[in-house]
Amino acid sequence: LPSVGFRYSTNQLFWLAAAPGLSGATLRIFYSFIVPVVGGRRWTALSTASLLLSGDYAAATATFDQARALAERVGNKRAMADVLHMQTIHHFVYAEFTEGGRVGLRAAETFERESALWDLCSVQAFVIFQDGNLGSRELATRLADKTLGLAERLGHLGAAFMVLADRIRVAGMLGDLPQVEALGPQLVDIGERGGLPWRYLGHLFLGVAAHRRGNAEGAE
Repeated sequence: LPSVGFRYSTNQLFWLAAAPGLSGATLRIFYSFIVPVVGGRRWTALSTASLLLSGDYAAATATFDQARALAERVGNKRAMADVLHMQTIHHFVYAEFTEGGRVGLRAAETFERESALWDLCSVQAFVIFQDGNLGSRELATRLADKTLGLAERLGHLGAAFMVLADRIRVAGMLGDLPQVEALGPQLVDIGERGGLPWRYLGHLFLGVAAHRRGNAEGAE
């Protein structure tokens, strides 16, 4: 646009490029999945959000590349962290867990430095869950207690649910029935309080634990 006579500042160019994605976000994102975890404030902050769950992987990846370039051009580290935050979820959706953990940690550094605790809590929850999928559990072990404590303090039910979900699946794989039975009701409670669509997960693990103990009635 500047080359054809439109004299926009770099900041105006950034928001001009973001506007189409922002206007489409309300139609293209599954509210029940993202909003409880990310928070409504991030909802209107990123142009890339409209492509996260659209199924168009190539378009979403290209949009993230453009968003990062714009954030770098205007020198806005917080904007860059916001883009990386949503990109973390993008990698999670497409099972790119190594990349998701990497960009999530980059976003977390900025959020922690700027005391953006809600966003820090959110992105670290995704990092923990993705690290657990990789089987390494190094990041999950290091970040889980801190993230869960912060989530409980802020009332971030989505982040708390993800951390506990990571823990209960590990307990289930290890056959640690007492741990499953302790975590299951917490997942159910958080899911019901937050109206989260994944609250069935707590019931599922509790049912499996009851079955393993030979309690057919409890499993039902």
